[in-house]
Amino acid sequence: MRRKKVDLDIEVLVQNNRRGILNYNDDRGALIELQEYGDEEYVPMRALKSLSTGRDKTLLRDLSLIIVDVVDEEVTLEDVLAELRLTEYYDRAKEDMGIEDDLSAEAIDEIIENESLDDIKRDMK
Repeated sequence: MRRKKVDLDIEVLVQNNRRGILNYNDDRGALIELQEYGDEEYVPMRALKSLSTGRDKTLLRDLSLIIVDVVDEEVTLEDVLAELRLTEYYDRAKEDMGIEDDLSAEAIDEIIENESLDDIKRDMK
């Protein structure tokens, strides 16, 4: 199956999964500024594409910044993750944590609240 090309102007909802401020500025106009854990912001796909290929791509790969939704009737969250080459990271995190739905800070919090410390350490590896 051929992957759908994602328009760089569509809006994507991202969420801060850090326990503090998350800032990203690529010096070309892409800016993501989330003050607290769980804060959400709509950003253009163009900013995420820049982030995914730049020096700060670990923000996406280590799930510090979670992609939670896409504002487009023809493009799915899975399309966005595939375009950014993040599918394997999300699939692995969901599998390791036993999350069946989409990944979000709230879903991760729920796992943390219900698991033992040993289980959390195992999941984080």
